[in-house]
Amino acid sequence: MKKFLVAFLVVVMMMFVSVAYADTSPTITTTQLPKGSVRLDNATYVIDNVVGVSEINKDKKEAREKAKRLASQNALKILINEFPILKSIENKIISNTQKLIKNFSITNETIEQDGKFHVSGTCKIDEKALEKLIFPDVIKILGNPRIMLIFDEKVGGKAQTSGVAQKETKRLLEKAGYAIVTPEQARPVISADVSKIVNDPTKLYDVARTLRADAIIIGNASAAAFATKKYLGATFYGVSGSVQLKVIITQNSMEFSSQKFSASTGRNPAGSLGEGASRCLTPSASKAVDQILYKVAYSIASSGANTSESTINIKIANILFNDVEKIEKQLRELAGANGEMFERAYKDNVLEIVFTSNKKAREVASFLSERGFTVKALTNWSINADMFSDKKPDFVPQDKIIAVSILDVPSFKKSGELENLLNNFVLSHNGKLVAQYHDNKLELALQMPNEIDASEFSKKVASFLEENSIEIEGASPSFVNGKLKKEEEIKSPTLFW
Repeated sequence: MKKFLVAFLVVVMMMFVSVAYADTSPTITTTQLPKGSVRLDNATYVIDNVVGVSEINKDKKEAREKAKRLASQNALKILINEFPILKSIENKIISNTQKLIKNFSITNETIEQDGKFHVSGTCKIDEKALEKLIFPDVIKILGNPRIMLIFDEKVGGKAQTSGVAQKETKRLLEKAGYAIVTPEQARPVISADVSKIVNDPTKLYDVARTLRADAIIIGNASAAAFATKKYLGATFYGVSGSVQLKVIITQNSMEFSSQKFSASTGRNPAGSLGEGASRCLTPSASKAVDQILYKVAYSIASSGANTSESTINIKIANILFNDVEKIEKQLRELAGANGEMFERAYKDNVLEIVFTSNKKAREVASFLSERGFTVKALTNWSINADMFSDKKPDFVPQDKIIAVSILDVPSFKKSGELENLLNNFVLSHNGKLVAQYHDNKLELALQMPNEIDASEFSKKVASFLEENSIEIEGASPSFVNGKLKKEEEIKSPTLFW
């Protein structure tokens, strides 16, 4: 576990360095840490020659204990100094000294000329307790890592669509702060049947990247009756079951697994096979999750530092639809010939992009910052930014406004085609528009000069849309509503895609 924790601490420390100094900040590696000050032995950080000093008030015994407490706190400070990211939560760590220290053994104690009680010795810090303490902070820094959860679960030989082991695993991961995507939730986003491609790594990784998953967790659970007995007309079941979890880190294909945990109904048979399965699989899933819970986060954190290609989820707020094309063009150029960029969504003036290239997140963040964006959050695989703080819409609604709503638009690309068509039409009548796309619906606000007849122009808009495969469902001087005909493609001579 040490290599994951060390890698995480080093990686995340880099995240806190200002974007403006991306090219000049030194990289801290484990080889630069002070030699011999901290060593890991059997899940315990061992620190030698730690010193504590205390005033002697009434008796030496009290002074000795206080000096030991202070020495233990000094040991934690030494550990914090070796992992600078811990400085951001130093107070939290020091306030939990008693929970983190396994043992402090005194090797020397003296009363110096200053009249104070001096102790020195070896301090042992519980690695697991430290991981548990800082885990919530890790999850916050990572921005709630996204997990694609797949389960092969059988009870009595019958496959379970959403069985008790899957539900318990999902519940515990979500409680810890992970964001979970199940195959059922993924179906509206992907065409592949995830359950059928578990053994095809290439397709599995493609699906994970499409869903922006930082890791894939594959669960294997089964339960069956090992004995049945009838008593007073009722059947009772002796049931046993097991759960094992396999983890794949998406960015670097690293794999690890939990142990296979098993349980049975024992001498307390169940009234049904389902009840027995629940009693066996729920605790087994809990133990399996507990074994991989921290390791998943630390592995995700360290994955970006060891690969030449990285996938970054970019979210830009306060952006008008008219600016989307320009921003995407700039990012495509940054990705280069071997990179990739595609839009995930545009909703409520927030643009989400998946960006894959040999550029690191800090480089991309610097790129955005140089172009006037405000970078608000940065991790190894995600960037949250705002459009220019002084960016205003191209116009204010002081002229005649006609709202246009088009339903059943199947993709972001199709919404762009329709928006471009209407934009050209509106420009030819000296108007302007803004648009947004969400939930398969394209919404536009057309601003037209005061001198136009809104009633007549809305009819022109409706007719224009009908000519381009839009079925009109309603029209008035202030709005036009319609939906895209499913079996027809909109044909446009000038598309910006």
